[in-house]
Amino acid sequence: MNLFWVSKRYDSEKNGSILCLKYFNSWSVLVDGYYQTSPYTNRMWRRALKRLPTGTKVKKILVLGLGAGGIIPILNSSYPHCAVTAIEWDPVMIGLASELGYITPTHRPKIIEGDAQIIVPNLLDKFDLIIIDLFLGNKAPQMLSDSEFLRSLDSLLAPSGHLIVNVFLAKDLLSVFESAFKYLASWVFKYNQLALYQKEKK
Repeated sequence: MNLFWVSKRYDSEKNGSILCLKYFNSWSVLVDGYYQTSPYTNRMWRRALKRLPTGTKVKKILVLGLGAGGIIPILNSSYPHCAVTAIEWDPVMIGLASELGYITPTHRPKIIEGDAQIIVPNLLDKFDLIIIDLFLGNKAPQMLSDSEFLRSLDSLLAPSGHLIVNVFLAKDLLSVFESAFKYLASWVFKYNQLALYQKEKK
């Protein structure tokens, strides 16, 4: 076996075939050829967090779309004492997050398995930061265009809370989010379109 290159494949009822590739010490997790977790997406999220206004206090974070969990170490590093809740609909991905080492017993978020469209309206916490990274392959779910779902997200944001969304290629979603939140910035990270919003003051 090549110690510098490892390939594993997993079957999932939700995502179909999941391919995991390890090059040297870094894992990439792909669905339909698109990265769900990888060094590329990790760089994307590190840079995205730097878009938050200087001095932003982040104690509670909600992640919609855990994938294989690459974002968790980044959040723990950026906000060492934050409490992270992650929603992920695929139990295989949740298992991979631990197997690949992105989630450890000492840095384990609260993970809720299920459909974000059903779970989000029933959450009671308030979050300083919501991160949205919901995809099946390269397709964003219809719920991100649903006004009721957006209202549910708004109700979960703490006063002056922030929301970062990765829409990948679905740029039309940016205007949808802009109708529900205060637009702060949008940018391109290679193949991905992202945007930063803030809760509107009532």
